[in-house]
Amino acid sequence: MRATLQRYFISHPILLANTNKRYSRKAVGAIRTSDLHYDLESFLKYAKGIALPTHTTVYVGTLYEYTVKEALKSFGMSLERTGGRDDRGVDLRGTWTIPNLPSEQSQKPRVYDALVQCKCTKIHPAAIRELDGTVSSKKPETIGILAAPEHCSPGIRKHMSMSPRPLMYLCLGGKEGIVEQIIWNTSASVLLPGVGVRAIHLKDRTEIVPTIHEHEFRILLSQTSPEKETVEGVENGREKEETPVLQSGSGDTAPGTTIVDYGRSNV
Repeated sequence: MRATLQRYFISHPILLANTNKRYSRKAVGAIRTSDLHYDLESFLKYAKGIALPTHTTVYVGTLYEYTVKEALKSFGMSLERTGGRDDRGVDLRGTWTIPNLPSEQSQKPRVYDALVQCKCTKIHPAAIRELDGTVSSKKPETIGILAAPEHCSPGIRKHMSMSPRPLMYLCLGGKEGIVEQIIWNTSASVLLPGVGVRAIHLKDRTEIVPTIHEHEFRILLSQTSPEKETVEGVENGREKEETPVLQSGSGDTAPGTTIVDYGRSNV
């Protein structure tokens, strides 16, 4: 990969993402791929520029990470890609700001550290155990999030229910990055009082969006007046049907534990 980058930049000098510095032949050898893209758009441009095959694990994995990153913006998360030997399986890290209600604008919003692991292939319970271990080494109010294109398996669900650390699972699939399922455990519920979700029924699937006291995160984050919020109509060209509101605490329950599960067929 480094040799490919060197050949590309030697014959096609360009300005790197987020910089105004043109790199010389000597400097090309020190360039990291993370310097060349920082979001979905810049990655697609980069991949096209070096003719990166779309079937490779690098392309598929990086594309999914940026898709997850874009989707979580509407949750109030500000994330950056990580990489390297010491990342302990974490692909995205940053902060999660829980939006205030209009009546709470004078209050300081809650902000938590967030670690996100992205798995675009079939996953096993070992993935959530790895993430759980990483979260255990961080400060208590750090939320670990596992994102995958398939719904949560019983094994992952079981481990989440037993963990004393805040964990969340997102089923996020398709090129559009639609969130189809959200699960979080009891420890996460403690950090997210009043947080639930709304199911928005699209033409071909159901999108799950986070809410706080029945207000959608993305509407609060965009500072749209709550009176303009609607559960019917067309938003961003997508037709929506009536969207029921679910509050945290109404999910699956096992003895001594609580798993909040949204996005299943009975929602």
